[in-house]
Amino acid sequence: MQTATRVRFLEPLAVGALAGVASVARLQLSNDQALRELLWAEDGLFPLCVVKENVGTCLVDPFAGYLLFLPRLIAGFIALFPLDTWALVANSVAATLAGAAAALSYWIVRRSGSAVPTAVLLGLLPVIAPLVGLEAINAVGSVYLLLLYVLTLGLAFPAPGRGPLIWLSVGAFITALTIPSAAVLLIALLVQPIRGVMRLREAAVIGASLIAGLIGQFTVALTAPDRRNLGFVPSGLEGWINELPNALLSYWPGVSFGATTVFGQFTTTPFAWTGWIIAVAVLVLGLGLLIRGTPHGVGIGLLLVTGFAYGAVPTLTGYANNRYFVLPALLWFAAAILAIDGRLKSRRSLAMSVVLTASIVIWSPAFPASPWRAGPSPAWSTQVAAVDAICSGGDPGAVLALQFTPDWPTELTELSAPTNATALCFNLQ
Repeated sequence: MQTATRVRFLEPLAVGALAGVASVARLQLSNDQALRELLWAEDGLFPLCVVKENVGTCLVDPFAGYLLFLPRLIAGFIALFPLDTWALVANSVAATLAGAAAALSYWIVRRSGSAVPTAVLLGLLPVIAPLVGLEAINAVGSVYLLLLYVLTLGLAFPAPGRGPLIWLSVGAFITALTIPSAAVLLIALLVQPIRGVMRLREAAVIGASLIAGLIGQFTVALTAPDRRNLGFVPSGLEGWINELPNALLSYWPGVSFGATTVFGQFTTTPFAWTGWIIAVAVLVLGLGLLIRGTPHGVGIGLLLVTGFAYGAVPTLTGYANNRYFVLPALLWFAAAILAIDGRLKSRRSLAMSVVLTASIVIWSPAFPASPWRAGPSPAWSTQVAAVDAICSGGDPGAVLALQFTPDWPTELTELSAPTNATALCFNLQ
């Protein structure tokens, strides 16, 4: 078992600052106008709701059948600023959230006894991992990924004391109100006291906060007019497992199990059972560590099992969304790095520095965010100009239909008031 390590305040602060810069840089390297012109989907839709109604009304209005508490709360802050600055403010807030998550992740990993390079790599992982650049990078609406990543690390490698107990309890409550998948955290809260890694009283306090948030979340989910499908859809899980190899191979940019041409003559397809072999192997290894591992091994086992659950559980009721691969990829990679770190006895810092450097070099070709994520479509300035043109006519009741990147909502998207993309001139003036 690794011993706890004291962490100086400036260390996580520096990692957090680096993560915030990296989060914005991934967009800017793909499109140098992204910071001011790119307003991503819900990052624009939710502030629009606030200016039409109020923070309280929009905070409890379900979206896609569930609550999104933290993005809704942040939307109240974004809505305080002039319309033409919403993209800049939203991107700045998203980078700040990424920095805060990185700082806390660094503290958790370093405090658990891992080497500094290991803590740096896992602190930065949610902003530098190639897969994140596909869609999830630097979006306020994706903050739930950061919340779940940090809380899973915090529960897998818990620190004693009142401070960690408070932030884990508050974080669990907020996360549960933000995303239903927070229910997966109950796995850690059941395992850790049984294995003696966490005191039962501490687990009960955090669990009570988590359950309180889940009660609010599922009350809304079960009563929302646009209820999510809660039935079992086997094809969703099958699709997710089949795509796992591609998601994991994103850690080596350019390598894929997809159809490819060999010497221009033969087309290859992946072995059909590859995804299933990966999924079963991860679950067996994870469960084995939960049952027989050291406290450090139990933490690694929790990363493996919860990572699987974060991806598999949502697909059971629908389809394999891009974001359902992000947490499994992050947590499984973190588990592998922590396993290597825990095995090293001598020159651990040097070896993990090599791993950190190699990761950055290998991932550098995929560092710029995908063109789909970074390309303003439409540019936010064009939407603001359209508002000015329509509202300059002097009719405060003129109806506006706004659109956010990536050309969303589409004509086929059904959004109910107040969280829809239409507003009146007097709402925006």
